[in-house]
Amino acid sequence: FNNMLLEPLGDPMKEILIASFARPGIGTDLLSRFNRPKRFFETPMLTDMAASRRYVEKLTGGSWRRAAWAGRAKIALHQMRQTIARRPLSPTPVV
Repeated sequence: FNNMLLEPLGDPMKEILIASFARPGIGTDLLSRFNRPKRFFETPMLTDMAASRRYVEKLTGGSWRRAAWAGRAKIALHQMRQTIARRPLSPTPVV
């Protein structure tokens, strides 16, 4: 489990994270799995693209394509806002 998180993300995991940007329920479910890492491996959603798409569809109740495009659109909008503002829009970490 640790190695999986330390290695570069595979395409299935990237799709899940992109969709979670638009659909917070996906992120909530994904984070809840950290309490019991075995839940990550109940389905091959992190390594198999078809399984990751089924996972997104199950949680959104709709098309994985819609969630994927909505996530990409939100990410692009956020990046454009950062470019226009010429500064990061995320909070500065307190040191």
